[in-house]
Amino acid sequence: SQSKIVQRLLAQQAQVRLNPDNNAQFSALLPPGLRSLFRGEHLLLRSLTCNGRVIMLVVVDQGGGPFSDVTVQAFGKTVQCIERALHTFTNRGR
Repeated sequence: SQSKIVQRLLAQQAQVRLNPDNNAQFSALLPPGLRSLFRGEHLLLRSLTCNGRVIMLVVVDQGGGPFSDVTVQAFGKTVQCIERALHTFTNRGR
């Protein structure tokens, strides 16, 4: 069965930020294969959408170290740029 976090991320645009305070709770809900790729306690998971549909999941870390609020904001802006580019690419020539 699919993990609850992955189900949520695939259902709609969402972001999950793992840190030492919530890591035990959320890590248990991640697929073991995915969790084994990222050993640190700090992780960002985000779904990207295009035309109202989730098309991609992005998982990022900083070598296991903590994310500053500025870094999280920059990540959000980067994802928005990627989504706009995907929208433009998908809808070209229509």
